Amino acid sequence: MEDLERQLKEFKLQITYKAGLKRINLRLQKNKIISVTSPRSVSRNEILSFVYRKSNWILKHTDFINQNSDADFTTTYLHQSLIPFRGENWILFYQTQSTGSATVVPDWEQKQLLIRASARILEQPEKVKKIVIQWIYNQAQSEIHKKVAYYASLLKVQPRAVYFKNYRSRWGACNSKAELFFNWQIIGFSDRLLDYVVAHELCHILEMNHSPRFYQLLQNLGFDVKEVHDLMRTKQNIYTG
Repeated sequence: MEDLERQLKEFKLQITYKAGLKRINLRLQKNKIISVTSPRSVSRNEILSFVYRKSNWILKHTDFINQNSDADFTTTYLHQSLIPFRGENWILFYQTQSTGSATVVPDWEQKQLLIRASARILEQPEKVKKIVIQWIYNQAQSEIHKKVAYYASLLKVQPRAVYFKNYRSRWGACNSKAELFFNWQIIGFSDRLLDYVVAHELCHILEMNHSPRFYQLLQNLGFDVKEVHDLMRTKQNIYTG
């Protein structure tokens, strides 16, 4: 019993209260973070008791969560939720304002997103989700265009156009017209994986199949193809499923 309590002390507990919720929800995240969403009527002691009852499950699944970096990407868009962005989990904060349009303000040093909106909007997570996703989508477009320009210069190719999609089972594509298509949700990846997806599709302008020459192009750009492929197998759409 004492050993169980000692192990749980190594975890960080994040509690979010939500109006209208009927029961406590627990989500285990990497880096030993236990995220709990609870009805406002439930006391902290009751929440701690609930977490303790789930302790065996928490300890059992901790290693799996840490080894699979996207296993915790079930984003709720509530106050103090974790938002995956650029390979890290950013914290979402709400700030109520009486006038003006809703805005998202990033803190790049602290890895935080502040959403300023009316109380009416902040009480509706689905509306918050749309606002945050629009901001992330805009960031994806900007960053991917920069990386396309960078790797196109290295490869001495010129894509005809760049399009953004919401694919469910692919990260990018390139057709015979040298048109590039990217799943915008790759902005949730680390820079290294984001670079790889962009470079991968640009290499297809020179080599349309996955021949040895194609992978040699990627290696010439400094990518360890096997290592990247192993990491990519754990990835999934992280904002809209």
